[in-house]
Amino acid sequence: MNKSYLKLIVLMVGLSNSACVSLPDKPTDAMVLSKINALAIQAQSCLDSEYQRSEDCLSFARQYKKSGFESMELFKDRLAAIFKEDPDEGLKATEQIIIIGNAVVFLAPT
Repeated sequence: MNKSYLKLIVLMVGLSNSACVSLPDKPTDAMVLSKINALAIQAQSCLDSEYQRSEDCLSFARQYKKSGFESMELFKDRLAAIFKEDPDEGLKATEQIIIIGNAVVFLAPT
């Protein structure tokens, strides 16, 4: 086999392995907190609009359906570890969960 082909194959295998290794199997606490924060910002914008069919509320609803509930579940599963590592961040995220919950209730049909 030609040496240049061998080098190319080794390079391709190395790149594919490094790409696989760089993505975590499980979300980290920072990733979970970041997703909760982003969703809470959208939720607060929705609540501030005071109109269920506003673009902010529609955007929040789409994001909540897409991955918001999953993010909240991940937070719940990691809650003890997050509070142990950084109580302030845990408290902030808990407050953000309340904002998200308020927006969900606001959007619920009456």
